[in-house]
Amino acid sequence: MNNAITPIPGIGNSDLSLSDQVYIYLVDRIVNGTINYGDSLNIKDLAAELHVSPMPIRDAIKKLELEGIAVVKPRLSCHVRTPTKKDVLQAVDARRMIELYVVSSIYRTVTREELEPIRRIVEEMRSDIRDIADRNENHDNARESYIARDTEFHRTLCGLMHNAYVAKFYRETSLHLSMRFRHAVGRRHSLKKTFHDHEKMLEQLEHNSPSIVTTMEEHLERSRDNIIHGDLFRTLEDT
Repeated sequence: MNNAITPIPGIGNSDLSLSDQVYIYLVDRIVNGTINYGDSLNIKDLAAELHVSPMPIRDAIKKLELEGIAVVKPRLSCHVRTPTKKDVLQAVDARRMIELYVVSSIYRTVTREELEPIRRIVEEMRSDIRDIADRNENHDNARESYIARDTEFHRTLCGLMHNAYVAKFYRETSLHLSMRFRHAVGRRHSLKKTFHDHEKMLEQLEHNSPSIVTTMEEHLERSRDNIIHGDLFRTLEDT
């Protein structure tokens, strides 16, 4: 069996172990909502999907279990733990702390070359927004694509710190803050508005403007508002 998986966005040809690559792959799918809270994690199916042996899958799931993300019952089942309201609200606070720290730290020195991945993501988001607005046959796929690009935008932004600890902390925080929360059915702010936020933040970074700190703060406050008024959040246990 081939033990090399398809390069994961943000990982590429890194020196990470296969187990760590599988872990990040699962984390990304949980964060963007491809794997939902409560979904089972089938080792055999995941091994077949990623063309790897079961061992790195088990190692990655064990890491998720240690972080309180996966619930494993030996010989019975394994599934993604559903967070409580307390988990989500703590993750919201942690995300705010991380992202405000990142933009405060990088806006003065970030270069246009470093921003190229962000620029590409924003253009892809723009295309998705057009398809969503047109309500054409790609409407549902465009929404899913937009949510994935939103995840990628913030992860890539945090990556501009070039700090492995910041990237790890952000990734772990996001596990309790799936994009299904941020773009919940009961959302109060449109995708179009969130897109304009991302567009504005890119422009401010390109001009090394300190205004990005205020824009990010307002963006995260809207995201928090979406979350606590969303239908999904209301279904969670308190603690």
